[in-house]
Amino acid sequence: MNLVKVKCAFCGKEYFRQAGRVNEAKKFGWNQYCSKKCQNKARTTRIEKGCGNPDCSNKVSRVLNEFKSSKSGFIFCSQSCAAIVNNRRHPKRRAKLKSCPICKRQFKGERKYCSKKCKLKALNRYTSKELLKIIKQAAQKLGRVPAKRELTMIAEICRKRFGSWNNAIIAAGLQPNRSHDHRMYKRVKTKAMDGHLCDSVSEAIIDN
Repeated sequence: MNLVKVKCAFCGKEYFRQAGRVNEAKKFGWNQYCSKKCQNKARTTRIEKGCGNPDCSNKVSRVLNEFKSSKSGFIFCSQSCAAIVNNRRHPKRRAKLKSCPICKRQFKGERKYCSKKCKLKALNRYTSKELLKIIKQAAQKLGRVPAKRELTMIAEICRKRFGSWNNAIIAAGLQPNRSHDHRMYKRVKTKAMDGHLCDSVSEAIIDN
């Protein structure tokens, strides 16, 4: 029989125990005791310590096993004290606040502006020449004429400046996607942004 020397978790006495039992206890994180008497005492013996929160003066009474099984090594008088200490030890990452370039309001997120209203205000500052340049750049990137739904904000400003989205497309030197007679997307072979070949512009919009 293979015996291993271990220390009692309650009285500290060293004793021999079967290696299989020792390995099993280590695997499951069980305490090991030299006798039933020590095991029972560990379950019932209560000790008193100060709360794990250094700012709290309360005393905490717990059975010995609870102190020994605490992963952090602390016992707290309440959940609020536990939260205070845990938040100090593991501070949460706070998202950085950004300032909206239009209204100066602080906000979180990846957006450049805090709201659609501010974005529209910013776009309204673009000259007609700058709007047409944006349309041309989008067409060059997509390899085709951009649809209204792909540049929603720009299209809204262009409608006010040029009378309609198609007028802005024509002013940019491009051919509108929509047919004036049928009001449908032309079924022209085109590529989506991922390179996938589509049967029409509307399919490419969905693909994107």
